[in-house]
Amino acid sequence: MAFSPFDISLPGPITVGQIKSLTHSTNAQVQPGFGSGEVSPAAMFQGDSPHSSQFQTTQLATLLGIGTNTFLNNGVWYGAANCLVPFRKRMSGGRYESGANHVAMQSGRTLLTPGSLSAQGSAAATLDVTIQYASSDGFLSPITGLTAQSLSAAVFTGEYQLARAKINGVAVPELTGIAVNPGITVVEQRVDGGPFAKNFFITQVLPTIDLTTEDIEAAISVINAAGIGTGVEIFLAKKLNGAITEDFANTVHIKISGANGLRQATQFGGQGEAISSGTIRVNPFSLVTAVGVEIT
Repeated sequence: MAFSPFDISLPGPITVGQIKSLTHSTNAQVQPGFGSGEVSPAAMFQGDSPHSSQFQTTQLATLLGIGTNTFLNNGVWYGAANCLVPFRKRMSGGRYESGANHVAMQSGRTLLTPGSLSAQGSAAATLDVTIQYASSDGFLSPITGLTAQSLSAAVFTGEYQLARAKINGVAVPELTGIAVNPGITVVEQRVDGGPFAKNFFITQVLPTIDLTTEDIEAAISVINAAGIGTGVEIFLAKKLNGAITEDFANTVHIKISGANGLRQATQFGGQGEAISSGTIRVNPFSLVTAVGVEIT
C-alpha cells in the first residue's frame, strides 16, 4: 500500500490544501531499564514523545487570513476542536483509491505556527507550518490514528508569486527573492511525569525579512545598520490561470509589512562573470498581514 499527504482539515471549518510536503515526527524517546551490571536491558519504557508535523503549502491566503490576518504573528491554537491530517491511498495501476480507503491523524488540541514564507522569482510562494500536539493530561496520547476514511476532492484556491518590496516607500531594485521568518519561539510544558506536552506557550516573536537583490549598490548602501523609518512592505501577486498574474490594481494580492526596527546587508558577492547578488535583512518589531489588497 502507498499513500500521499492530503488536504488538512482545521476547525472553522478551514481546509488547507496544495500540500507540497508533510512529515510527522513522534520524536519518541525510549528509556531502557537495566539489572545490576547488565549490558542488555531488562525492560523498555516510553519516554518523552513531543509529536509534531511539518508541512509546506502554496495555499497562502487561507492560512495568512486565520485570526483576522494574525497567523504570521501568533499562529493559531485549537484547544477544543479536532484537526485532521490525512494521507490518501494510492491505487495500483492508477491514481488514488475512492471511498473509505484512506487514513488520518486526529487531534483535539493543536498549535499551528508559521515558519518561513518564501518567494523566488516567478515560482509559487510557499509557507512552512509546524503543528504541535498537546495531551489533555500529559499521559493520554494527543493523536488518534484513523483508518477507513473518506476524503473530499482536493482543494485549489490559487497561488502567489514575488511582486515587489519597499523600504521607506522606495522599491528595492532588481529584487529576486524574499524570505519572511516570523521567528516564533514555542516552549512545551510537560508535567507530573507525563511523556506528552500538556500545554504550549509562545515566549518570543522576533521576525526577520530577507530581501535578495542583484543590485549590489542597494546592498552596499546599508552595509551599516540603519533604521527602517516608515517601514518595509512585501507584495505577493496572485497568479492568473492562463496568464502571469492578476492586474496589480485588483484587490486580490497579499501584503506583509513591518514598522520600526533595523535593516542591514548580511552578505553580497558572486562567482566570476556571474551576476552578483546581495541580501538585505530587515528586523521589524512585528509583522502585519493584509490579504486581498492591490499592489502599490
